[in-house]
Amino acid sequence: MIKIIEDDKLTEEMMKFEKETGKKALWKGVVTEQFKKWQRGEKIYDQEKERIGILVPEETKDIWLDFVNNNDTPTISELIRTAVDFYIDYTSNTLSERDFTQLSYELKKSLTSIKGFSELLIEKFSHKLDPEVLLRIKEIYSQSLLLENNIKEIQNNEETENKVYDILIIEDDAPTIMVLSDFFELKGYICNSNN
Repeated sequence: MIKIIEDDKLTEEMMKFEKETGKKALWKGVVTEQFKKWQRGEKIYDQEKERIGILVPEETKDIWLDFVNNNDTPTISELIRTAVDFYIDYTSNTLSERDFTQLSYELKKSLTSIKGFSELLIEKFSHKLDPEVLLRIKEIYSQSLLLENNIKEIQNNEETENKVYDILIIEDDAPTIMVLSDFFELKGYICNSNN
């Protein structure tokens, strides 16, 4: 719960805290976390911190204050720090293009072995294998092909999404696409087409 001091007056204990630590006991009428820690006997670290101010509409501030008061969050500052830390962790842990390329490579490497061995078994030993075992091996082979195609499709979609172009040409006729691409590229535009 946020404790607000209406008249901005410091108690003797607050003045003692400020004198000992060089830190504020009140900030804009609100008791600081450092002061609360000091009251509980916790160590106050002399960390160099930089104040960051943000401007938000009154309604946003009210929503944040309401959240802080109704949840186990001591201050809006703590709420913002937690949200920023979460966002940084989230974006750092999402799959980057380099990670995706490495993952695709590793999957394809394993798939090549699975595909190769199952294809070899089908070609060389199908007449010696039990029909049910042969059916399972053919299933493994077709599933590995399907997975390989899915990986290729995802890679192609990634490449298309990351590609920067000025003009997208959508046309069925390949010669028309070629003519339009050549025309615009001569004018200095980068083209992408659906062929």
